[in-house]
Amino acid sequence: MELDPIKELEVLLNGVIDPQRLDDLAGLLSHFGLRFTLELSDDSGALVREIRA
Repeated sequence: MELDPIKELEVLLNGVIDPQRLDDLAGLLSHFGLRFTLELSDDSGALVREIRA
C-alpha cells in the first residue's frame, strides 16, 4: 500500500487488497472517524465496488 498526499487534507491510499477484506478496511477507517471513498477495480480497471463514508 502507498500513501500519496493529493491535497492539503487528503491522502490517496493506493495498492492491492484482497477483495474479501474491503469491508474490514472500511471498518478500520470508520473506527478512526475518517471520511473516505474506497474503490475496487477488476483486472481490466473497471469499477466493481465503491464504499463511501
